[in-house]
Amino acid sequence: MKHIMVLDDKQNYREKVRKIIESLEEKTYVFYIKSVSKAYEVAENNKIDLFLVDIVLQPGNPSDVSGLTFVENIRHMERYKYTPVILMSELEDPKLYAFRELRCFSYIHKPFENKELQNELQSALELPVAHTKTRMYFRNEGVLYFVNSDDIVYVEVIKRKLFIYTTSQRLTMSYETAKQFMQKMDDGRFVRCSRFVIVNMDYIERVDFTNRYVQMKGMERMLEIGTAIKERFKEELAMRGAILN
Repeated sequence: MKHIMVLDDKQNYREKVRKIIESLEEKTYVFYIKSVSKAYEVAENNKIDLFLVDIVLQPGNPSDVSGLTFVENIRHMERYKYTPVILMSELEDPKLYAFRELRCFSYIHKPFENKELQNELQSALELPVAHTKTRMYFRNEGVLYFVNSDDIVYVEVIKRKLFIYTTSQRLTMSYETAKQFMQKMDDGRFVRCSRFVIVNMDYIERVDFTNRYVQMKGMERMLEIGTAIKERFKEELAMRGAILN
């Protein structure tokens, strides 16, 4: 599943892009964002596979190119050094700077045709994923285990034992707390739905806040959302702005 950020201050363009992304066959989480400050926050807390960025995010400022500045800054982050970026703008010709200095995948001039952006999105999403998998290591009774973060569906802690549920197995580790797991993982995809349960957002199939449960893909068991953590869990999901397509 690919994670896309759409950074554009105009609601009508965000809506237009949303419809185009929904027409693609690729499964995605999409972050629709209108401010640079929020964009930095989401980029820090998640691994984005494709950026769509409007160059001018403050049209009232005649010298504004904050979208370009945002791309320039994320290029200094190791995880986004080569992540594809599609720039969007009504400006006549920012292409030379953008392509040479910021290594952008493509440039779309506004107003754009749906098919034009659809083709660019499809091509960008077909590129190999730039970031590498996070591999976690655990010691248990003298044996060293490892698991890739992409394969973890959820984690549960019971009496200081860590139960890791992956797409293919359940691993049991001793002497790990939920807090220690979160510190070790350092991955924005993992959030707590209760005091002792951590879920991978990539595998969330359904969230029912009224009845307080989470349904994970490929898992029969319903995970309870803790009363004390319910609002924070809701805020975590909202903060990432993730829309499952």
